[in-house]
Amino acid sequence: MAANSLGEPQPPLSVQLYNPSYDKDKFENTALTINGRVGALKLVYAGSYLVRNVHQVQDYTNYARGLYADYYQCVNPGPTLATAQCFTPSSTWREVERNTHESHELRASTPDDWRIRGIGGLFYEDYQIHDQVDFFYLTALPYFNPIGPPTGYFALNGSRLLPNGNPVNFFTPDAVFVPGRVTSNDPNVRPPGDGYFNDITRGYTQKAAYASVDFDLIAQKLTLTAGTRYSSTATSEVGSSVGSFGCQLINYPAAPNPCVNHSEFIDLNSEGLDRAFASFRSRASLSWKVTEDALLYYNWSQGFRAGGFNRAPVAALFDSPLAPNGEPSQAQADKHGGWISPLAFAPDTLTSNEFGWKTMWMDRRIQWNGAIYQEDWKNAQIDVGVSGVISYGVTLNGGNYTVRGAETSVATRITAGLTIDAGAAWNHSELVKQAVLLWRDGTPIDFSSVGSNLSNPGGALGSPLAGAPPFQGDIRARYEFPFNGYDGFAQIGAVHQSHSLATTDQLSLDPQGNSIAYNLPAFTTYDGALGFGKNPWLVQVYGENLTDTRAELYANHTEWYKAVTVSRPRTIGLRFSYKFSGR
Repeated sequence: MAANSLGEPQPPLSVQLYNPSYDKDKFENTALTINGRVGALKLVYAGSYLVRNVHQVQDYTNYARGLYADYYQCVNPGPTLATAQCFTPSSTWREVERNTHESHELRASTPDDWRIRGIGGLFYEDYQIHDQVDFFYLTALPYFNPIGPPTGYFALNGSRLLPNGNPVNFFTPDAVFVPGRVTSNDPNVRPPGDGYFNDITRGYTQKAAYASVDFDLIAQKLTLTAGTRYSSTATSEVGSSVGSFGCQLINYPAAPNPCVNHSEFIDLNSEGLDRAFASFRSRASLSWKVTEDALLYYNWSQGFRAGGFNRAPVAALFDSPLAPNGEPSQAQADKHGGWISPLAFAPDTLTSNEFGWKTMWMDRRIQWNGAIYQEDWKNAQIDVGVSGVISYGVTLNGGNYTVRGAETSVATRITAGLTIDAGAAWNHSELVKQAVLLWRDGTPIDFSSVGSNLSNPGGALGSPLAGAPPFQGDIRARYEFPFNGYDGFAQIGAVHQSHSLATTDQLSLDPQGNSIAYNLPAFTTYDGALGFGKNPWLVQVYGENLTDTRAELYANHTEWYKAVTVSRPRTIGLRFSYKFSGR
């Protein structure tokens, strides 16, 4: 934690936590591959099944510095302030997650020596996430009834949404409860102190067919490749999100015990969160073997990612310029009905163009490869949660990004036993088209007219991608030598990365008013190793991050403080390996 929730600097490599934390992650993966032939065709079947179980508990005490601390941790049970009571702010959250992933693929291919070669196949996968997250920040236990999963939802005039787009709640006048099936991984009432929980099952099923053909326009010289893939992806999300608002006995003495169907809960089953996304994605390439030591190629390819869901429509905050509440700064919102987040977000797509080369020089003692490329990313799926504008993060379709870059690598054999490898990549990313956000009447929002100096939450034109350093490079020197009948080696390497941004969100601020688009500084790390062995065993001493550089790899303010993920500190170790081989 670079700084605590008060903005005060913390000592290096320290955190400020008030409860023990742990993360237990276990998985079992089973895979099967079968190779065969039908005539001249090669057949391959590949299948796998993964089960992963995660159980973690983390400190959540900093939530007590938020807006609702006085509601969940402080109460005033009497007519005067003298009777107010505050309970411990110590809080935790717990997640129990079970993932399953099943995949099957059947692939057929022609012999490699045919002038026209083809490959085709069928693919199927099913991915499911069963997720339970319980937030134990309710400490005024005597004044709340415990919560549990809902058994339906509330509706007004047959609709589960109000005219302003917000969900109908238990306190909505004339609301009618509609019983229904709600999927729950844990159908039981939650323990006291559970102030909010998510019990959600989500996932997707994908079916796909693909084919690709290689055609030698000039034998052993010029090859054209073309292929396409059709996929249909069905996504779904069911379950519930349940809070404790409405379960406090001082304000709601008639709240049931347990407090079920009497809080601000979301019945995801009733929202119909299931969509199917289908598309063709294709690729083409042309490769030219100029000489035995030089190859040029051009690749064009498309990528696709299915859409998904937000838990519920989220309206702009009451004082936000996107909320229709009659303030002068909300004139545009009043005119168009305000803004509310969409329940679902659409797929995003990627188109890539790449020109590259693979070459050998000086009797193949030098290998030089490289490529220049452009990637066009459209309707990028982004998380948006802007202080004073949107109450909490939702996923939206952002704008369009363009990434232009070049990469190269060189491998050289200087003398017998001495090799030097180096690589570098340069990238320039920018937002070339802003996200289009719509008012509730379907009119695009003109952010230049909404006031309060609010800009498009999807980012300003020209802004870069997060986690995209303009430059990355590495170099390694290795010397191999005989030593008293053994094979020895020594190597040293370095990696350099330029600065990058932690997020594309240029609007949100931390509690001290600083931008959360933290600039992660450039860094260089060094590694080395010294070893000897004799086939089939090897012993080596290695050192990672020899200068003990504290590289900032990621930063966020999710818990109202700046949390930084740093590189692993200097590590010195001894490694022994043995290669087993049969006859």
